[in-house]
Order: sequence, then structure tokens, then C-alpha cells
Amino acid sequence: MYSPKVAVIDSGVDKQNKIIMPHIIQGFSFRRNVKENRIIECSDFNDNLGHGTNCVDCILQLAEQVQFYPIKIINESGRTTCTLLIEALKKCKEIPVDIICLSLSVTRFLDDDIEIQLKELCQDLKRQGKIIFVSECNNTKNSIPAIYNSVIGVGELPIGANRKILVNRFEKVQVAADIAPIFVAGKQGRYNFFKGTSKANAYVTGILARAMQTENSLMSFDNVLDVLEKEDAAPEIIDTENMGKVQTDELGQLILKKIQKTLLEFGCNSSLDEISKYPFLSKITGINFFNFYDFINEVHKELEITKCNFHTIEIRDICLLFNLVEYLKREIWHEKEKYGIRTNSEI
Repeated sequence: MYSPKVAVIDSGVDKQNKIIMPHIIQGFSFRRNVKENRIIECSDFNDNLGHGTNCVDCILQLAEQVQFYPIKIINESGRTTCTLLIEALKKCKEIPVDIICLSLSVTRFLDDDIEIQLKELCQDLKRQGKIIFVSECNNTKNSIPAIYNSVIGVGELPIGANRKILVNRFEKVQVAADIAPIFVAGKQGRYNFFKGTSKANAYVTGILARAMQTENSLMSFDNVLDVLEKEDAAPEIIDTENMGKVQTDELGQLILKKIQKTLLEFGCNSSLDEISKYPFLSKITGINFFNFYDFINEVHKELEITKCNFHTIEIRDICLLFNLVEYLKREIWHEKEKYGIRTNSEI
């Protein structure tokens, strides 16, 4: 089985992640030395933002044989410059990668010289047979460099789409993909929800990398788009029919008590009946995409769930209080069936 090589130009990778790091071949970092007015290349690719780790983990969940060259150009504030992007693309010409994942876009007016360099570099990489996936800017159409004809641009799925990936070869941005949040590894061993066109771009990269594991000759644009067109997975559907409901069974009631206790620790004083009427990740609970990891860890401790696989958490599992309780029930029963009778007879 072939191991596709993917360059992820982003904010780096969490070097403490013991699952991801065995898949890292070599990492690079580019930053500007303001005093000397020059670009410095070094090997410190540790992720201080989490976005790059999100991309890598998303790809790895789809293609388990993939190997990475992380190239860090985004700082802890989520910012970079076109000159750093140019240096990263130059590096991609030197290293033996199959795919380049670029989940960023230009948000300011480009100098003509800079844009010429960007276009030429993307063309050079295409001539080398390297596939570049570039995310379209969220809420903005036809952003650079996603519209270049030397890359495959990835934008947002239209409302009502029946597949996670749609391909239109005649559009400037040829691919639309699912932007729904997924739970992935971030910086410093934490997990967070990853969404938007950055997630869509990493997802599409993972789909191609998975196909290349068994057929590593998929290097032409037409072949790549053929692979993406064949992907027929349906978008995730958020079921809201249980809005306003809470469990009445014994285990459900016990889980609800543990959730309420944990929510109090997070500053939420609302009743469970009130919480059940709204999305769980909301102002009413104080739980959001970024602190959900802390919250769910505390709930797991309360319920003595010790073997959770965070990658199995889906947004539909926690969109409502009712759904969250059902998810936790499944986790309890899974752990009991796999590891034996629980020591706490209350649960």
C-alpha cells in the first residue's frame, strides 16, 4: 500500500501529539525577521494556533497511511503574509510531495509582482504533478489562490446538496464540500470542532490521499476530479425533532444530573428543561466549539467513562441536550461491553 506524501501549509503541527507525529517526515517554518527584513527558515513547526493540527488530523482520519510535511507560516493569531506563502510554495517544489493542502486565502489586495510569483509557483507545482487543494475564503467567492487554474479550489456545499462533495469542472472553484463541524485534535493535546472551508479543503485532501493509498498514479486534474465525483457520502443531517425533550428512564436521568452538575461548574444556572429547548452549544449553556472538550472531559469523569475516542463525537451527537444524553448512554454501554462490568453500580 502506498503512503501519500502531503504538505500542509498552515500553522504547523502539535509536536506532542503521539498519534500524528509518527506520520511526520519533516517539518519547516518560515517567519519574517523584521530587524533584518528577511525571511528565516527553521525547523520549529510546533503549532501554537491549532489550525494546522486540525487539518492534519482530519486528513489522517480518512487516509491512515498518509505522511506529512507540515510547513508553518501562520502565527498564533491566525495571520500570515503572501511572502511567507511564496516561500512555502518554493519549498514544496523541493520536497517529494503528492498533494499540497492550503487551507488559507489572500484577504488583501495583491501587488502585481506578488501575484505573478504566486501564479508561476502554482503552475510550476502543477507541472511537477503535484496537486494543490486551496480553500475558498469563508463567505467570499472567487478568492485567491483558489481560483487559479493550476489548483483545485474548494468551497462550501450549496444548501440541500445530497453529497459531501460536488464537482463542477467549469467553475473557477471546481469543488464544493461539506463544511459541517468535526471533532479533531488541536494544539497541546486538546480537541476542538473544526469547520468551514478549511475543514472542507482538508476533507477533500483526505479523500484523494485515501484513493492514492491503493492507486498512486492519480496525478492529473481530470483523474483527481474523477475520484472526488465518485465520493457519494451524504452530508450529516442534524436531527432536531428531540428539541424540548429530556430522558425519563433511570440511566438517562442519572446522566442528566451529571450534566447539570458539570454545567454549574461552567457557570450555567439554567434548568435542564430550558436548556433542552435550544442548541446545546449556545449562550444558554456557555459551552461552545472551543470549550466543549473541557466540558465533555468533566462529564466523562462524572460518568467514569475512561476510554473515549474523541474522533467518534459528531455534531449531531451534541447539538441538543437529548442527543448528548443518548450519545453518553452509548459510550457507557460500549465501555461496559468492551471492558467488563463497571465498578460503580450507580451507573
